[in-house]
Amino acid sequence: MARTLAKSVLVWWMVSAGALFGQQVSPLLAPDAVYYNGKIITVDKPFTIAEAFAVKGDRFVAVGKNAEIRALAGPRTQPVDLRGHAVMPGIMDNHNHMIWKARVMHRGIDMINVPSLAEMLNRIRQAAAKAKPGEVIVASGGWNPRTFSEKRGPTRKELDEVAPNNPVMLFQSGRNNANLNSAALKVLGIDRNTKEWGSFPVLRDDSGEPTGELSGGEQVLTADFKMAPQPTVDQQIEWLAEAQQAQHALGLTGIRELSIPVEHMRTYMEMRRRGKLTMRVSMGLTFGVQHVDGENPRQMDAMLAPWPMAPGFGDATLWFDGTLAEFEVDTQRVGNMMRRPFVRSGNQRYIGEEIGRWPHSADLKVLTDEQGNYYGVQRLPTDKFIEVVKKMNRYDWRPGFHISGDRGLDMNLDAYEAADREKSIKNKRWVVEHIQYSHPEQMERLAKLGILVSTQEQGIGGASPNFSKELTERTQPIREWLDHGLIVSSGSDWPAFDNNPFPYLQFYVTRITNAGTVLGAAQKISREEALRLATINNAYMMFKEKELGSVEAGKLADFLILSDDILTVPERQIRSIHPLATYVDGRKVFAKAGGGF
Repeated sequence: MARTLAKSVLVWWMVSAGALFGQQVSPLLAPDAVYYNGKIITVDKPFTIAEAFAVKGDRFVAVGKNAEIRALAGPRTQPVDLRGHAVMPGIMDNHNHMIWKARVMHRGIDMINVPSLAEMLNRIRQAAAKAKPGEVIVASGGWNPRTFSEKRGPTRKELDEVAPNNPVMLFQSGRNNANLNSAALKVLGIDRNTKEWGSFPVLRDDSGEPTGELSGGEQVLTADFKMAPQPTVDQQIEWLAEAQQAQHALGLTGIRELSIPVEHMRTYMEMRRRGKLTMRVSMGLTFGVQHVDGENPRQMDAMLAPWPMAPGFGDATLWFDGTLAEFEVDTQRVGNMMRRPFVRSGNQRYIGEEIGRWPHSADLKVLTDEQGNYYGVQRLPTDKFIEVVKKMNRYDWRPGFHISGDRGLDMNLDAYEAADREKSIKNKRWVVEHIQYSHPEQMERLAKLGILVSTQEQGIGGASPNFSKELTERTQPIREWLDHGLIVSSGSDWPAFDNNPFPYLQFYVTRITNAGTVLGAAQKISREEALRLATINNAYMMFKEKELGSVEAGKLADFLILSDDILTVPERQIRSIHPLATYVDGRKVFAKAGGGF
């Protein structure tokens, strides 16, 4: 069907332009540019490989062989010789926090994949030397002390030594935990007399002094905003422009911006109005557990009912996709909800096991058994969670729940099925975020409801030491998801993790982690399948599959000219692929220096 449609559009175009009859092409109908002598990986339904394509305005108008596409050129058409390079659709990211990363990029340090503690401290020392006294230094996520050669993160004392005059806050991978120096603790009002910060305990050393390590999910994120002045709209737009350019350089042309408050939506809208937004942005509203009050259900109704924007509100550059996101089912921050107990090492205790002693956490439930085994933490009572999901469904919101554990997925599925019995959710493209661990019977339930799987970085970092080898081999089981008929899309969770899509694509194909080990070889997928995850499946999740996600006549002209052919390069070299040029709406938004385009 897709091939027939593309062919009919091509024939219509050639007849209209006169190209079929050897006539001179009308300048009014001629494309603005023709790209030829390439390997065009269209990612259409039959996964057609073409040689050339034509662009007029912001759309692809023809895709096919060199001769037929070049015949469309008029006297003002720009010819672009691809010189054998592969072209693919622009990559989309299903879970991205660009506006938050923009803030960190402007006044922080990039710590994504930093190899060692020594290098981390060196980067902080250099940043502090350039900063004014008292200026806050923030480092992005994307690092994990387990991967350091020293096998640990920085101490408060070490951070004090490299940045004695500046508050320092280092977000770890996932942005769930952070390391702070003494100046940052002082800004937050944390000292040896502070028992808790928010609803989480202040960790201390043997002398009773705070260690500088914070845990607590959303509360850790808010600490950043408490330590620095709030930027103006003009500043945010300037920072966003830098962040979007950094993503274009990696081949990203569209993102699903999750968990943004209304004021950040306004920032994006103003950026769009000024003509500075070149990244396609599908917006989802933030919705944390703090909005759920079981004693006052009207609170949720008051928030959900009057929302004026329906899913799809906006245009092809900026739109609202109806998602309420960043609501955690099993609080990955302190313990996934698991069917089997966590693996202990000696007398090890998990931070989630301490929750029962903390105030302000009546809804949090530590899952244990009579033998003292630990199964994680449940964020909300099941009945309250089911009521939350039903309310979202009544008001036509699309949940974006964060789930990691298999037991957490059980609870999520129970709630989705309860909502579906009250009002069908099928064909509404509801989503589950992350789901690190799942089983075949759960996949069948997901497929029956038409639930989409939004997967990110889970496996590439390696096997979790918290669980058995049998379970970790099933980390991010993409092969099984696809075999069960689930629509799976890929992303990064940037800046919690690296946003370069090509290492993830390599992992999906090889299951080789960043450490060089193989994790769950049975879950490998083909290169073609991996490309669908990053392109057309993301477009579907964002309700834009008719306009984005593939190189087809009539669709918006978002595409990449690649350094190497992703379909034939050796598997272990996929991660090194990069765009020589990135195009959005047929316009070049990035060109690699010396890349030839």
